[in-house]
Amino acid sequence: CAELPAGLADAVFAVPALRQPPPPPPRLGVGLEDAEGGVRIVELTPGSLAERTGLRRGDLITEAAGVPVKRSGQLIGQVRRQPAGTWLPLQVMREGKAVEVVVRFAREAR
Repeated sequence: CAELPAGLADAVFAVPALRQPPPPPPRLGVGLEDAEGGVRIVELTPGSLAERTGLRRGDLITEAAGVPVKRSGQLIGQVRRQPAGTWLPLQVMREGKAVEVVVRFAREAR
């Protein structure tokens, strides 16, 4: 408190900053199953990030951020590591054609 000018106050109280719990990890809002060649979307939550991005039930996700995806745990880990405000490109096989879908994770609320 040496920086306070004399006579400014009779007492000075410091209140520690409240610790905020970490935000929940990002979620796509899909049900997944391991499949040959990737991870298949078997369920899509209405209004989810996946639905808003354009992912569909039956899509086979083969890559996430350029890395081959063989098991659902790999994809889940990749999604959970995404910082707020980033993009995650996914390579998807849909009806026999390769499609790139970019998931845009929202910025954290302030």
